[in-house]
Amino acid sequence: MPRRTALLSVPLAAVGLFFLTTHGSFILNKGDLIVLVSSVTFALHIVFTAKVTERYDSYALTIVQLFTVSCLAFAFSLFLEGGNAIAVQQIVQLDVLVVILFMALFATALAFLLQTALQKDTPATHVGIIYIMEPVFAAWTSILFQNAQFGTHEVAGSLLILIGMLLAEWPENLRKPKQSQEYRT
Repeated sequence: MPRRTALLSVPLAAVGLFFLTTHGSFILNKGDLIVLVSSVTFALHIVFTAKVTERYDSYALTIVQLFTVSCLAFAFSLFLEGGNAIAVQQIVQLDVLVVILFMALFATALAFLLQTALQKDTPATHVGIIYIMEPVFAAWTSILFQNAQFGTHEVAGSLLILIGMLLAEWPENLRKPKQSQEYRT
C-alpha cells in the first residue's frame, strides 16, 4: 500500500500535468485518448515491474522485455505497414545505422535495464512521480533552447508536479525527538 504522502502527491502531480499540458482548458481529442491509454499501460508496467523485480534477475527480465517488445513491434509493423516496414536501402546507410544502434543500446536497452534494476529499491509510486517530471524537463528545455514562453498555467503545473515529486520522496516519520524525563520541568 502506498504511503500517505505518495497518495497525496499523485493527484497533485496529475493536476500539475493537466495545467502544464492543456493551458487550463479541457478538450479531449483522439490523440489525448491514445496518450491516456498509453499512460495507464505505462503505469501498469511500472507496477508490474516493481512486483517482478523482487523475484527475478534484472538482466534476464530486461532481455525478455526487449525481445518480446521487438518481436511484437516487428510483427505489427509488417501487419500495419506491409512492405514499407522494411526499407533496406535506408537502413543500411551509415548515419542511419549509427542512430539505430545508439537508440537500441542506450536509449532503450540501457534505460530499461537501469529502470528494472533500480526499481527493486524504489516504490512504484515514487517511480511514477519521477517519470511525471519528464514533461516538466521538456517544457523548461524548450524555454532554454527554443525561447518558448511559459504562462501562468505552465508555471503552476510545473510547481505542482515538483511539489508532488517532493512529497512522494518526503520521509514520513519526521517527528521531533522526544525530550527525556530528566530535562522536563
